[in-house]
Amino acid sequence: MTENKPKRFKKVLRISSIVILGITFISIIAHIVWLNTGSNQWELVKEEEGIKIWSMKTPGNCLLKCRANFRVQCTMAGLVKIIEDTKSWSDIGMDSSKITVLDPISAPGYYSAFVGFKQDMPFPFADREIFTFMQRFQNSQSKTVEVNVMAAPNKTPPSEGYIRIEHMHNNYTFTPLANGEIEVDFKNEFDLGGSVPYVLKNIGAAPMLYQMMADLKRIMKMEKYKNAKVAYIKEFDE
Repeated sequence: MTENKPKRFKKVLRISSIVILGITFISIIAHIVWLNTGSNQWELVKEEEGIKIWSMKTPGNCLLKCRANFRVQCTMAGLVKIIEDTKSWSDIGMDSSKITVLDPISAPGYYSAFVGFKQDMPFPFADREIFTFMQRFQNSQSKTVEVNVMAAPNKTPPSEGYIRIEHMHNNYTFTPLANGEIEVDFKNEFDLGGSVPYVLKNIGAAPMLYQMMADLKRIMKMEKYKNAKVAYIKEFDE
């Protein structure tokens, strides 16, 4: 009986090794297939409460791109304020003490600034830090506003204990409509970086974006955004 134990152990070890090798091989093949496939087209994944969410898979990129679109009854200045006024970010759950604004430039039809902030992450993931370059333009005739937010990872040295996010490109387009609503179109490319598996990033991307847009619609009902004023921003009827 005792003599058979080493044999059984070797057999279990051999089977376990084969299973692990098989899983590894299948994972590698699945990764290669996923990496090299994709329609390069927006595909609707959620529509609720007037908010539409799409995702796009592009060949050569493991991460999904996401897009949101909805209409909201608000002012153009209110939407711009929540994007640019970092003191208002507490309304979306951000800690203003962890936000830095550098080199702001404001002129008719244009605004830009470098904005850095830190984000706490749930265990076991390390906290994140991101520096972005934000640009905002307003068309003087249509009054449409476009905001681009791009990662600027080399603007300042990274903080100790944080992972610096290196890839991000968000695009907001705010189009005023004749009925007083504003159409919001948001496109998102974002890599959380670090050791978070891309499968988890992709699973969470659309639900997180939907929640973010639902929060934005809710926040626009607050009085301070209804009556907001932002330098050089014109409303549809001005």
